[in-house]
Amino acid sequence: MPIYREKKERAKAKKAFIREKKRETSGHIVMVLSVSYSLSKAMVRAKFISLPRIWYTIIVVIIHLILIYFGIKQCYFNDRLLWPKSSSSSPKIELLIEKICLLTSLILLFIFIYPSLFQIGNLSNDNQKLTIKDYKTKSKTSLCTSLWHHCFSLSSTLHLLMSFLIIISTVLIDSKQIMVGLKDSGRN
Repeated sequence: MPIYREKKERAKAKKAFIREKKRETSGHIVMVLSVSYSLSKAMVRAKFISLPRIWYTIIVVIIHLILIYFGIKQCYFNDRLLWPKSSSSSPKIELLIEKICLLTSLILLFIFIYPSLFQIGNLSNDNQKLTIKDYKTKSKTSLCTSLWHHCFSLSSTLHLLMSFLIIISTVLIDSKQIMVGLKDSGRN
């Protein structure tokens, strides 16, 4: 009988050991699953808007990089250009504004990429339509959150601002060249 009890106790100890290992392993699996779930929730936050929006972003980035490249080339050309010696014809301010506009446009281009590709919580930027349900629900959000949620599209605004800066950078220096007489104004 004592041998039988010993075997029984060893079997119980072995089962308890296996149960404990299963608990540790299942706890580890649960922890891994919860970590991966929280990571997947974080990945859900950075969600692409749509495939046409990806192509729109790629095309806009390529076009703006080309325009900025040619703007920088024009800036170097205008910097090396022999200007008349009078004090009023010196284009230092225009060249500085041209450089600032091109640099700002380049910075805005990098900022433009994220809101144009991913959903950011702005309804017009995320291509979401307002419904009657949105008007009926009165949530307790702050004014800033509500303004951000219903404000104009951030990516379109950045695109417009970048384009405006590129146009301004060339127009100012061209007008100075016409004023000084280095360029023809286009009159016959």
